Amino acid sequence: LTKMGQHGATLKPAMPEEYVEALSSLQDRAPVRALGEIERTLRAELQLGADGSLIGGRSPFLEFDLSPLGCASLAQVHRAVLHDGTVVAVKVQHADIRAILDSDLVIARWLDWLASIAFSEQDFSLAWA
Repeated sequence: LTKMGQHGATLKPAMPEEYVEALSSLQDRAPVRALGEIERTLRAELQLGADGSLIGGRSPFLEFDLSPLGCASLAQVHRAVLHDGTVVAVKVQHADIRAILDSDLVIARWLDWLASIAFSEQDFSLAWA
């Protein structure tokens, strides 16, 4: 449901300022994922093996900042440096994002159904979300 909140943050003319301000934190200040999850995801994507280091060796990174620059609903971003000295942003998709999205879609459809009943005279729909 974070995506719906992010969308709500863009509706400044239609929503009270305090709502927009609260929802805007969902744009890039979502809760940071555990370092272990990020390391597992990167090791798998980079085919480094379960014990492979994220720095040096077969890894493309000379440096990898463990603290994310930002975290949003789908992924978080880390600063890294490649072996040639190029500074890059590494976007790491959350490992459980598919399950979260599936659950969010079920909830959103249920809310749409509920709202269509509660506001049937206004022909209300959450289809925009």
